[in-house]
Parts: sequence; structure tokens; C-alpha cells
Amino acid sequence: MPWNSPGPEGPSVPGELVVSPRIEIGNLTLINMLTEAQGVPKPSPLSTSRPNGPAYVPNPVLGIYAFFSCVFTVDYRHNKLILRNSSYDVTRLPKAPHTLLVPYEEDSAKRVILRGTLSGHPARFMLDTGSSMLCVSADFARKNLGYVPKPGVSWATMYGPHPNPPVVQNVASTVAGIPYKIPDLYVVERAGSVDVMLGAAFFHGLRVTIDPFRKVVFLEQNK
Repeated sequence: MPWNSPGPEGPSVPGELVVSPRIEIGNLTLINMLTEAQGVPKPSPLSTSRPNGPAYVPNPVLGIYAFFSCVFTVDYRHNKLILRNSSYDVTRLPKAPHTLLVPYEEDSAKRVILRGTLSGHPARFMLDTGSSMLCVSADFARKNLGYVPKPGVSWATMYGPHPNPPVVQNVASTVAGIPYKIPDLYVVERAGSVDVMLGAAFFHGLRVTIDPFRKVVFLEQNK
């Protein structure tokens, strides 16, 4: 089935929706998973990225739909992804110091969204483990951060073979009430239905458990 996937870089990526009969990840087996096959062209042996687009990713990307059958913990610092069955109730865990249990919102694609502030302004943050950078939508940046695009510089500053430097630095924010200073913030034309996408840099400091059954996120200081 033909499908166009709108990405944060602006243009939609053409592709198809197909069914993957069987996906095995350790002891987790996924049967008949709806899968998005994106029309990203394969580069030449001398190139690792498209001239005017994101880097080519040769491996499949597992989105949140792959983990709806379990409670899952993302631990970047210790290189672990922990999957537990639905009986693992994070709301009953001991309230240890430096932990926080917060309800989350969902967008139309079931992605996890937390509320907070960016530079003192209310903002909606999406957890995006697949992004290596922290990105803010151009509309939010223009309205609240005084961002003015430079002539001749693409607003998709995070993409391309030679990405432009971050356009906003050292921005104070709070995510679910937790103070968080963003060292480098990149502006993209859109960030889905949210204001900010929190990538890998955010996850390095926190151990994040997502419980899709109870719609809560358990945040722990990672040591």
C-alpha cells in the first residue's frame, strides 16, 4: 500500500506499508508486524549519505509499535534495552530518591509526549530514541527563541553531508518538572505534532521505562 511519511526534515519520504511475517529480537518474537518500507535510495560505495538528505540507514528501525506488548526500559548508559511483560507495574515500584513517575500523552502515532518548558515557554516534548540530536520546530524557535534563519542556510540544519552547527545553545528547560539544560538545539521545519524532539543526549542521563499499559513513564537518574 503506497505511503508517504512526513519527516522532520520537511519533504515527505515515499514508501509502502508492508507486513513483516516474523521479527526476532533476542527472546522477543513479533508476528505479522505492519512495517513502513521507505523509499530511501541506496548510496554508492563512496557515499554514506544523500547530497541533500539524511544519512542512509542500512538497518531496520524499530518504532514504538514493536514494543506495545511489553513494558520496556531504555538504558543508554549501560547499552541495555530491557523488555518485561504487562504484569510489571511501574506504578507499584518503590519511590526511591532521584526517580519520577509521570503520566504521558500520545500523539496520533502513539508516540510518547511529556509536557514541560523551553526557555520559560510551555512546550511539548516527544521522546525520540532514534534521533542523535535535540530538535525544536521552526515555528516554536521563531516565536519563542528569537530564531531568524540565515539567508542561504537550510532550515533543516541537522541533515546533509555537512550539517550546520546548532542554531541555539545552552537553553534552559524542564521536562516533566525535571530541570534540563540543552547544550545544542537544532531547528527543523516541523517536529511532528510537538515542539521539541528529545534524542539520545537526553537518554544518556536518565534510565527511562515506558509503560504503554498504564500510560506512564518512570524516570531514574542513571549512574
